[in-house]
Amino acid sequence: MDEDLKAYLDGKFGDLDGKFADLDGRFAYLDGKFGDLDGRFAYLDGKFAELDGRFAYLDGKFAELDGKFAEVDEKFAEVDRRFSALEERLVEQMRDMQTEILRGFEAFSAGQAIRLRKVEVDQSNLDSSLSARVNIVEARLLQIELRLGKL
Repeated sequence: MDEDLKAYLDGKFGDLDGKFADLDGRFAYLDGKFGDLDGRFAYLDGKFAELDGRFAYLDGKFAELDGKFAEVDEKFAEVDRRFSALEERLVEQMRDMQTEILRGFEAFSAGQAIRLRKVEVDQSNLDSSLSARVNIVEARLLQIELRLGKL
């Protein structure tokens, strides 16, 4: 029986050895596939390193652009300051012009007001003198009528 048991166990161990050999072959196949994947990952790592270099280059360019934008912003701020100063000067000059125009009108209107008062006074004097002359003419007419006896 020992011989049978030994032969039986040897057969079973032989089957196990075959299965382990089969597994070893499969693991070798998987190791090959993992080797392929390692190669592909190494290729991708190279590509990512290349992209990192390109991104570093772009980061440098963006930093340059940020500097340029900062310069442009400063120039726009300077232009805004200059326009504000120009606006203040223009407003002041317009106020001065308004003042000068109003002074000119005031001077002109003062002369016109004096002329108008003179015309009013002349008209009043003319009315008075005409009224007085009409009164004189009426009085003389009355005297003539009285002498002629028409009244």
